[in-house]
Amino acid sequence: MKSYTRILALSAFAIVLTAGVAKAQSNDTISKVPFAFNIGTSVMPADTYRVSEFGGQTGVFMISGYRHSAIVLSEPEGRTGVDRPQLVFHKYGDQYFLREVQLGDGRILHLTPSRAESIAISAVSTG
Repeated sequence: MKSYTRILALSAFAIVLTAGVAKAQSNDTISKVPFAFNIGTSVMPADTYRVSEFGGQTGVFMISGYRHSAIVLSEPEGRTGVDRPQLVFHKYGDQYFLREVQLGDGRILHLTPSRAESIAISAVSTG
């Protein structure tokens, strides 16, 4: 009887954890990116990426692909009128830079230009 009660209690705990994870993942954005791109100091290869909030921190998110991932700090910019998730890239020459993440709930996360992006902008404007 004791083991039956223990199993029932553990099952209930597992259901609560599963419900929490499903809710936490509801704002994740999954995007197929067909080209390599820069994010901060990292170069990410073409892949399918999941963008999710990191640890419930405002403006901190994780972008993870099959073999590569990065934790990124952003500046929340409010909300759009569109609840369609998307990644926004800027292209300079043949380099792409992730600049903005629009989450499925309408929030916008803006990324500050990296040093590599600033160099790419200068190269394009002077060249």
